[in-house]
Order: sequence, then C-alpha cells, then structure tokens
Amino acid sequence: MRQPRLLMTLAVVPLLLLAGCPATPPPASPEDKRDDTLEDTAVLNATTTLSHEQLDAIRESIESSAGKLTCDADGVPVEIDLAVGRGSASAEAFHAALECRGVKKLRIRAGGIPVDSLARLGEMKSLTDLTLNDAKLDDELLLKFAVELPQLRRLTIRNSPSLTDSGIASAIQSLTLTHLTLLELAIGHSTLHEAAKLRDLASLDIRLCHHVTAESLAPLVDSLSIKELKLGGQLINDEAIRAITSIPTLKILAIADSAIGADALRSLTEESTLARRIEAFTVERCPNIDDEALVQLEKFPNLRRLTITDVPVTGKFLASLPTLDQLTLLSLNLTFLDDTAFETISKCKELERLEIAQSFLTEDAIAEIAKLPRLKTLNVSDCGLDDAMLQPLRNSASIEKLITGENAF
Repeated sequence: MRQPRLLMTLAVVPLLLLAGCPATPPPASPEDKRDDTLEDTAVLNATTTLSHEQLDAIRESIESSAGKLTCDADGVPVEIDLAVGRGSASAEAFHAALECRGVKKLRIRAGGIPVDSLARLGEMKSLTDLTLNDAKLDDELLLKFAVELPQLRRLTIRNSPSLTDSGIASAIQSLTLTHLTLLELAIGHSTLHEAAKLRDLASLDIRLCHHVTAESLAPLVDSLSIKELKLGGQLINDEAIRAITSIPTLKILAIADSAIGADALRSLTEESTLARRIEAFTVERCPNIDDEALVQLEKFPNLRRLTITDVPVTGKFLASLPTLDQLTLLSLNLTFLDDTAFETISKCKELERLEIAQSFLTEDAIAEIAKLPRLKTLNVSDCGLDDAMLQPLRNSASIEKLITGENAF
C-alpha cells in the first residue's frame, strides 16, 4: 500500500525543482522596518480597544490625580495630561494612562513614579508628544525611550538631575524631533551639537539650563532648520546672544532670566541679518533691559509678536517700533507703562491680543485700549480696576475674551 504514495512523492519533486523554491527575502531596509513598526502599532491599537467601562475607570483614575483625559470624536483617547497640578501624578493614574496605548500626547509630573514603572512608557508606541517633569530619568532609560518610541516628534524634559550632557546627546540622535524642550538640565556642547544636526528640528527651548554658555551655543549656527530658540540662564549674557545671531533660519527668539543688556540687542542688528528675519521676540525677567535698550527694536522690520515681561520699562520704546500697525500680539505684563505708552498702543490697528496684567491703568489708558479695532483678547488681571473702569472694555464690539483676574470689583 505504500508504493502509490512513494510514486506521488517522486512525481512532485520534479515539479518543485521546475517551479523553484521561494527566494529568501532581502534584508529589510530602514524604511521597511519603519513601515513594519507603524503596522505593528496599528495592530496593537486595534487589539487594545477599550470598552466604555474600562475607559470610565481610566478617566476616574486620571482625574483623581487632577489629570485630564481627552478623546477624539470617536471616543478614542488621544491626549493625557498628568502635569496639571504641582504634585506628582499618582502611580494609579500613571498605570491607568498606560492602558491607553493609542495616546498621541502625554504630559506627566513624574517625581513620585518609580523607575521600573516609568520604564513602561516605552509601551506607548503611538506617542508623538511627550513631556516629563521631575522624572527619575537617567541616560540609559532616556536612550531606551528614544529607541522604543520611534514616532516621537515633540519631547520636553524638565528637572531630571541624573541626565548628563552626553546621555541626552546620544538619545536625541535616535529621534526625528521637530520640537525639543530641555529645562533645568545640565546640558552643554554635546547636546547642542547633536541638536544642530536634527534636520527637522524647528523649535529648541533650553531655558534654565545653567551650564549653557556662548561656547556651547556655537554649534547651533550649523542648524538649517531651527526657527524658534528660547534661551535663559545665569550664563546667558551679551556674548551668548552674539553666538546665536548667525543661525540662518531663526525667526522667533525668546530670552529670559539672564544678564543681557543693550549690547546684546545691538548685536542682533549689527552682526547678521537676524533682526530683519525676526517675527516674534520675547524678553522676560532681564533687569538690565530698559526702554533705551529696546529702542533697538526699531531695526526689526518684520516684527509681529512682542512680549516684554517683568522688565523695568515705561513703554517709551514703543514709539520707535516700525511695525506698530502690523503687530498682532503685544504682551507687557508686569511693566511700568504710562499713559503715553497707551496712546502709542492705540495705533496698533492689527492688534488681536494685548496682555497688560499687573500693571497700573488709568481711565485714560482704558479709553485708549478701547480704540483698538481688531482686539479679540485682552488680559488686565491684577490691575486694580473696578467694574466702572472695565465697562468701556466690556462694551467693545471686537473683544471676545476679557481676562480680568483679581481686580477690585
């Protein structure tokens, strides 16, 4: 009885030889591997669909830690914020967040999250935007996240003392970032050298990084993508500002908590074409900046958004701005504006947002503000205004959002 089966086997062999065996597939290219990762992520998300009961339980855990869960139109979680309050997110809320594998954006104040639990963030393969405050990160764990979260485009890390300059530099090499924020970290030349190589990096925020110097900033001039730069720290001085004036694509510059003076602003106009490219400029808590120093802004012909916060100015410099009729945002919180400044501000015919919180306002100043024809948002918090003084602003046909905060009602 075995002979027919043997004959069939012998007959099949030549057919296989004629047809040929399946060829061994070529090694996967990086693009193929990336496609596989995306497909695996899609499968993972499809197999972890949450029931209404599960979603309700997750939401309850997150909200019990003062957090917020946001879903899309189909009820699918896309964003989790566990950095709302000042305290750390609870372990329970964090583990609830981990159940939402398809979340795109996660913010967490993680000081109370154990390292072994924090390491599970790598399971959230869909993350494109990650913020970690006070996390117990070290170089090894950050590199692990960089490898396991290939879709990450926005990364914010604040106050993780165990991270080193070289460790952060190694991790960001593995990522395709568009936005990178590093606050209160010991970064220096190595990190900024690697940041300058990131082809898609449009925004870099390195405020409160007190090891950053003019020398460590120098590599950024090689970047061909950075459009926004935020600086701040005890070593950010006039020399440091001169070091970044040649970044060829820079259009938005913010400087905070530093010792810069008039020479720094002068260098923006004298040593490069930067002043002509700047569209948004911010100075915050820089005590050496005054009205005289800010007169240099007269050489910023394309300025559209200006923020001056907690700086000893009266607003006299505003009269020198060549773009008064083009400004769309003007923020002058915690300054010493006089009525003459508000006469100048009333000429900002395109202004859509005005911030003057914690400033002294007179009835004449209010009358000038009320003249702005396109103003949509106005912040007059903590300005000592009573209801009668606010009435002209409430009667404005253009103002859609009036922020009054603590005033003398």
